[in-house]
Amino acid sequence: MNIVLTGMMGSGKTSVGKEISQVSGMVFIDTDAFIAEKYETTIPHIFKEYGESCFRELESEVISLCAAYKNTVIATGGGAVLNPENMLKLKQGGFVVYLKCSACELYARTLADSEPRPLLAKADPLAELEKILSRREALYTKFSDFTIEAQGVDVAVLAKEILKRADDEICSNKRP
Repeated sequence: MNIVLTGMMGSGKTSVGKEISQVSGMVFIDTDAFIAEKYETTIPHIFKEYGESCFRELESEVISLCAAYKNTVIATGGGAVLNPENMLKLKQGGFVVYLKCSACELYARTLADSEPRPLLAKADPLAELEKILSRREALYTKFSDFTIEAQGVDVAVLAKEILKRADDEICSNKRP
């Protein structure tokens, strides 16, 4: 079974995914990094030159590939949840976890990023984050098997709890 991490930009999907991978020995894939590597460009460049709809198409292609993997930790882009087909593919062989944070926390975390977030290139990035979160929150909840509060919690603690929950899920599914 795969472990699939969803949530907003800045929620810690990549950091937590790497920690889960290190602790468990599972392979780690970040779908945004996969896209950037596969197309030899950056996510901001794709958004700027080709638009969000093109990026979402590339994202769906990569998610289709990743969903077929086994024993993999998959950190999705924050908008992957906007396409129900993406999430259904990921759920077929995966335990989906929503890393939940407040808009203020996400804003603080994304400010520290070395690469700008294309969706936040607005006059008021915090207001934009709040708007995006309000549109996506129900989808994250709908498609997740487990929601974990990722704000103010150490990455190692989050990884341990997610692995425990994933293990519990696997065990309960194997029972007659």
